[in-house]
Amino acid sequence: MTELITQVNALLKEVAAQAILPRYRALHSNQIQEKEPGDYVTAADLASEAMLKKGLSALLPGSQVVGEEEISANPGLLDDLDDESPIWVIDPLDGTINFVNGVRGFAIQLALVESNATTMAWIHDPESGRTAWAIKGEGAVVDGEPLSVSPPDQMKGVLYASKFAPPEIAEQVDKTRHLVDEETPMYCSAWEYMRLCFNEMGFCLFTRLMPWDHAPGSLIYTEAGGISRCIDGKDYKPADFEKKGLLLAPDEASWNILHHTLFGDQNIR
Repeated sequence: MTELITQVNALLKEVAAQAILPRYRALHSNQIQEKEPGDYVTAADLASEAMLKKGLSALLPGSQVVGEEEISANPGLLDDLDDESPIWVIDPLDGTINFVNGVRGFAIQLALVESNATTMAWIHDPESGRTAWAIKGEGAVVDGEPLSVSPPDQMKGVLYASKFAPPEIAEQVDKTRHLVDEETPMYCSAWEYMRLCFNEMGFCLFTRLMPWDHAPGSLIYTEAGGISRCIDGKDYKPADFEKKGLLLAPDEASWNILHHTLFGDQNIR
């Protein structure tokens, strides 16, 4: 297991150095496409995914590798998350909109999923070279230093509950968001998870639950001591992409208070 961690860490740095950083603030217009309005894919996304797929397949023979861009073209691959055989779920460049705009806030995300459970996870920041990772049941670290979540003095956080939210959730959160203290969103789930893990903010609500966005960070956050539950009250799993929301908070009491503040006594399914 330790050897695999070391090998994946090295692969992430290699991918960042070869596929991502040379294209940062250097993209040409023909290297940027819109999958749908506001949802971009770049030459860096595609190069990163190709390198990761080749490298991870070699590191763990018999495993399957599925990336965000591949799943976008073939959504049926999401059905494989329940398989017993190991599946690498990758976001080759999270925060693509920030990357396109030449601003900070992008990362590589990677999770190893077996039988719909995330067993290992990584988030790598290409700019700083910093890598966070976790093994289920063994804790979470960033560059070898343990991560530990604790409630901050001021309970601030981010609510993603507009563009991709189910209409009833967006409407409900619009009614209650004034009851919490909001931070400015980074528009990069990896960075939101790291802000949570570094105790830079206290909570986050996501309403688009694609596995490449949340399988890695959710394991790292829970192994650091945080609570990661869908808003129906059940613990998050990678195949929960059709659920209506994911709420993260540093402890049980905080999660319950936030859930009640935002959703009251509603029975959300």
